[in-house]
Amino acid sequence: MSASVLVLIPAYGRDYKNKAEVQAAWDEGRDFEVVSYGPNMGAKINKGDAQGQAVNIHYAKRRKAVVIDATTKESRIWTQQQQNSISQ
Repeated sequence: MSASVLVLIPAYGRDYKNKAEVQAAWDEGRDFEVVSYGPNMGAKINKGDAQGQAVNIHYAKRRKAVVIDATTKESRIWTQQQQNSISQ
Protein backbone atom coordinates (compact mmCIF):
# COMPACT_ATOMS: atom_id res chain seq x y z
CA MET A 1 0.00 0.00 0.00
CA SER A 2 1.21 3.52 -0.73
CA ALA A 3 2.21 6.14 1.83
CA SER A 4 -0.79 8.38 1.06
CA VAL A 5 -4.01 8.46 3.04
CA LEU A 6 -6.30 5.62 1.96
CA VAL A 7 -10.04 6.22 1.75
CA LEU A 8 -11.98 3.24 3.14
CA ILE A 9 -15.53 2.10 3.75
CA PRO A 10 -16.67 -0.81 5.93
CA ALA A 11 -16.52 -4.06 3.94
CA TYR A 12 -19.27 -6.62 3.34
CA GLY A 13 -22.14 -4.12 3.69
CA ARG A 14 -21.35 -3.17 7.28
CA ASP A 15 -21.81 0.40 8.53
CA TYR A 16 -21.16 2.26 11.77
CA LYS A 17 -23.12 5.00 13.52
CA ASN A 18 -20.30 6.88 15.26
CA LYS A 19 -16.52 7.31 15.57
CA ALA A 20 -16.31 5.00 18.58
CA GLU A 21 -17.80 2.12 16.59
CA VAL A 22 -15.38 2.78 13.71
CA GLN A 23 -12.39 2.84 16.08
CA ALA A 24 -13.53 -0.38 17.79
CA ALA A 25 -13.98 -2.20 14.46
CA TRP A 26 -10.59 -0.96 13.27
CA ASP A 27 -8.89 -2.10 16.48
CA GLU A 28 -10.60 -5.52 16.22
CA GLY A 29 -9.06 -6.00 12.77
CA ARG A 30 -12.30 -5.95 10.80
CA ASP A 31 -12.03 -5.55 7.04
CA PHE A 32 -12.55 -2.28 5.18
CA GLU A 33 -12.70 -1.75 1.42
CA VAL A 34 -10.36 0.67 -0.36
CA VAL A 35 -12.42 3.19 -2.36
CA SER A 36 -9.66 5.68 -3.19
CA TYR A 37 -8.63 5.56 -6.83
CA GLY A 38 -5.49 3.57 -7.55
CA PRO A 39 -4.12 0.05 -7.89
CA ASN A 40 -5.57 -1.02 -4.53
CA MET A 41 -9.12 0.16 -5.26
CA GLY A 42 -11.58 -2.54 -4.20
CA ALA A 43 -9.05 -4.38 -2.03
CA LYS A 44 -10.07 -5.42 1.47
CA ILE A 45 -7.65 -4.33 4.21
CA ASN A 46 -7.58 -4.17 7.99
CA LYS A 47 -5.47 -2.53 10.69
CA GLY A 48 -2.63 -5.00 10.19
CA ASP A 49 -2.43 -4.24 6.47
CA ALA A 50 -2.39 -0.45 6.93
CA GLN A 51 0.53 -0.10 9.34
CA GLY A 52 2.59 2.96 8.49
CA GLN A 53 -0.11 5.15 6.99
CA ALA A 54 -3.26 7.04 7.83
CA VAL A 55 -6.72 5.94 6.71
CA ASN A 56 -9.83 8.02 6.09
CA ILE A 57 -12.84 5.84 6.93
CA HIS A 58 -16.31 6.87 5.75
CA TYR A 59 -19.26 5.68 7.86
CA ALA A 60 -22.92 6.53 8.60
CA LYS A 61 -23.94 5.65 5.02
CA ARG A 62 -20.83 7.52 3.79
CA ARG A 63 -22.08 10.84 5.21
CA LYS A 64 -19.32 11.12 7.84
CA ALA A 65 -15.62 10.38 7.85
CA VAL A 66 -12.85 9.97 10.37
CA VAL A 67 -9.09 9.86 9.87
CA ILE A 68 -7.30 7.19 11.87
CA ASP A 69 -3.56 7.34 12.36
CA ALA A 70 -2.25 3.84 11.66
CA THR A 71 1.41 4.87 11.74
CA THR A 72 1.85 3.50 15.25
CA LYS A 73 0.86 0.25 16.93
CA GLU A 74 -1.88 2.08 18.81
CA SER A 75 -4.19 3.58 16.19
CA ARG A 76 -6.08 6.68 17.22
CA ILE A 77 -8.58 9.06 15.73
CA TRP A 78 -6.96 12.29 14.60
CA THR A 79 -8.16 15.61 15.91
CA GLN A 80 -9.67 18.11 13.47
CA GLN A 81 -6.41 20.12 13.56
CA GLN A 82 -4.36 17.05 12.58
CA GLN A 83 -6.83 16.23 9.77
CA ASN A 84 -6.55 19.79 8.43
CA SER A 85 -2.75 19.62 8.40
CA ILE A 86 -2.68 16.60 6.06
CA SER A 87 -5.15 18.13 3.62
CA GLN A 88 -2.98 21.22 3.02
